[in-house]
Amino acid sequence: MAIPFLTRGLQIASGRLIPFPARNNEKQQGQLIAWDVVNENLHFRFFEDNLGENACAAFYSTAQQLDPWHIYPNLAYMRSTLDMLGATGFPIWLTEVDVQKGPNQYLEEILREVFSHPAVEGIIMFVDKSFKNTPAGDVVDKLLDEWKFGTQETTTDDEGFTNISVFHGDYEITVQNHITNSSATLNLRVTQDEPQTIVQDICKIRIIL
Repeated sequence: MAIPFLTRGLQIASGRLIPFPARNNEKQQGQLIAWDVVNENLHFRFFEDNLGENACAAFYSTAQQLDPWHIYPNLAYMRSTLDMLGATGFPIWLTEVDVQKGPNQYLEEILREVFSHPAVEGIIMFVDKSFKNTPAGDVVDKLLDEWKFGTQETTTDDEGFTNISVFHGDYEITVQNHITNSSATLNLRVTQDEPQTIVQDICKIRIIL
């Protein structure tokens, strides 16, 4: 069987996987945003079956030695990428957010960054077969509880204006005028359109997106 191009620099010797030395790695060190060390491990155990049980571990170990410190999410780069994609006008969905069991200390930062971007309309996360919470699931539940928008009260200024910052979604707004003892209720759907001003006979409401 022919060995794929990515594995031509590897050999098995005495039951131990020996990485082939990288050439001119100094030129790339610190210059790349990320290394795709193992992309879905080609057909499950392909590397392990052909190169030894610790093949993938050797790949990551070698990548760490050649270019260390590529272990943190680059939120600034993520934000600029979302800005670039969002400029097309098409909605963005973050898909295949598949996080393994165990501490996921950077998942919260990534979810906050994606959720806060106006061009992102959805996030799809995979779960395990038992549908039980993992540490990653606990992070998601924590953020969903934090982002849940409950009842909020505000008072207008002398001209009848008030600013309300809300998430996208459907809302029921009740306006009360304590001087005339009157009230009005309206339903509002907030989208990523420009900030809008809602005018009622008894009050003016400006929705800040």
